[in-house]
Amino acid sequence: MDTHFPIQSIDPAENIVYFDRYSRRKLTDDFDNRGAVYYVNNVLEGMDKPGEWYLSKSTKKLYYLAKEGEDLTTANVVIPQLEHILLIKGNPLENQFVEHLKFEGISFQHAKYELPPDEAGDYQASVHVPGAIQLTGAKNITFEKCRIKNVGTYAIEFADGC
Repeated sequence: MDTHFPIQSIDPAENIVYFDRYSRRKLTDDFDNRGAVYYVNNVLEGMDKPGEWYLSKSTKKLYYLAKEGEDLTTANVVIPQLEHILLIKGNPLENQFVEHLKFEGISFQHAKYELPPDEAGDYQASVHVPGAIQLTGAKNITFEKCRIKNVGTYAIEFADGC
């Protein structure tokens, strides 16, 4: 399970972290009472190793600790803006399908995904998380020798009517 919780507050005296939402699941490893392994990300104060970064949404400023040998004056920085790279939409309820498409040797890259404000992403298999490439009402679609990377979510989602 992969659950995401924005931190609402921290009580350092009691070593308690309060989140801004609840989980549908018990946060333990292997169904015992030990607390689960967790990671904290996107915390400016936590940056301590080369390759780590922090994005301030309020100031729209990106902080990055360069790796050895990286020249940030010539770096290519990508901040994805689209949730989907490709949408293929037929209408299966009306028996209207998108059919017989072939994608070959294409590199699909750079999509973003952010959980809705009231979600923790803790449904089984993250069933509500969309794919960067999403198909609805599609038949005989081929992806051959393609690469999908840096998408922050599932690569391909075959939805209703596929």
